[in-house]
Amino acid sequence: MRLFIAVDLSNNVRRAVADVIRLLRGRLPSTSWAHRIRWVPTQNLHLTMSFLGHVDEDLAITVSHALAEPLTTTEVRASIFGAGAFPCKGLPRIIWLGVGNGSAQLVALRNEIGGRLKPLGFDVGAHEYSAHLTLGRVKVRSGRTERIIRQLLVSASVAIEPWSVDHITLYESELLHGRSTYQPLVCTRLTKMLRVGHST
Repeated sequence: MRLFIAVDLSNNVRRAVADVIRLLRGRLPSTSWAHRIRWVPTQNLHLTMSFLGHVDEDLAITVSHALAEPLTTTEVRASIFGAGAFPCKGLPRIIWLGVGNGSAQLVALRNEIGGRLKPLGFDVGAHEYSAHLTLGRVKVRSGRTERIIRQLLVSASVAIEPWSVDHITLYESELLHGRSTYQPLVCTRLTKMLRVGHST
């Protein structure tokens, strides 16, 4: 089983990100360029917290149990802001949108996840984490491709309304008919923020 942990987007944010993908595709030099980038389908858009890789079924069950209890990290108010590509220099492989508000809280959330999974042999949180939303993967890499993509991203002005991150999801990724499909296995709630009201 191929597992990863992700933050789901709200429906409004998902639609807005899909609009960004359509905008970027429309700004490519020609329709043939659309095939040089494998864009993420709308239903698969998410913020990856950790990719766990291939695990056997028994370990997957153990991971599910480790994530069953609500997390102590409070609900995060996150927003999508800015666009870029990995690596930052040289031939791009990944086109992404960044996280504005909420990025520090997402790091804290990832660290809590790492604490639960470390006894199982996973090094979640052991390396630097930069929250981002993958839009597409570059299939044809060349100097001209780099120039076009870098220019495309410089001209992109992306700022999407914030949404409340109140859970994480453990997904199984399967390849069916050449396409990735994601099956949710466990949904783990975050602690709700305290609402300050008037005393009576």
